Amino acid sequence: MPSSHGCPSKRPWALLVATCCGLGYRTRWPGTLTSAITTAVLFTAHSIVEGIGESYASPAIAVIITASLPVLLLFLFILGTWASHILLATERATESHADPPHIVIDEVVGQALTLWLTQSQSLYDYGVCFILFRFFDIVKPPPIRQLEHMGPQALALMHDDVAAAVMAAGVFLLVPLLFASLF
Repeated sequence: MPSSHGCPSKRPWALLVATCCGLGYRTRWPGTLTSAITTAVLFTAHSIVEGIGESYASPAIAVIITASLPVLLLFLFILGTWASHILLATERATESHADPPHIVIDEVVGQALTLWLTQSQSLYDYGVCFILFRFFDIVKPPPIRQLEHMGPQALALMHDDVAAAVMAAGVFLLVPLLFASLF
């Protein structure tokens, strides 16, 4: 029985997931584009859910949708790790690159996690979270850079973006508190 990472029947699905339907091949900055699209989609979804919550008929639906985001993030993390593992196993050229630019499912998870952790409400909040996440994902200050090289490549690919999300959310939440205490 062939191993799952060499299985040609799984590779197309892994390619669709890991590259977000080919988005990872579209531009020179696929991570930034994917993060921007994720931010726009989640802001739109937030606006729709907020509208549902304000309607007299179904505020419970808004609560259910909002509460399901952590489950969705966990599912995307697991699915992204699986897809990245299969894709990386079939692409020998990526062995020297810790974070291949065409694999962008990690940006979806990281950007969405940043927005969920900060409970962003306004377009301004979403924009700041986008900038902070991209900063930490690109610059990779410690311990993010170290996480990028720890463990199996597919898992490291995902958890460095989770760390970038946590750091971005931390800055987003703590900086206003610091400024408030100074003045």
